[in-house]
Amino acid sequence: MPLLDDKVCVITGGCGSVGLAAARRFLAEGARVMLVDRDTDRLAAARAGLDADRVETFAGDVADPTAVRGSIEATTARWRIMTRRPST
Repeated sequence: MPLLDDKVCVITGGCGSVGLAAARRFLAEGARVMLVDRDTDRLAAARAGLDADRVETFAGDVADPTAVRGSIEATTARWRIMTRRPST
């Protein structure tokens, strides 16, 4: 059984060399991957070069809290996973 079978990984800076290398490794280990980056064109190219059935992309700047929230919401919606919010 692969190490990350059915796990979901969110990779920020997903279009850079380190982000793409991580995505390839995680996919090889059975993960589903959300690539987050600011560059929509590079995101599309990155997704085309990977297993598109197990990769999703989100365009946004992780310095922006709204974009971070959006990327998590897109991830949970895509793979129908639940996140638990801490009680306040």
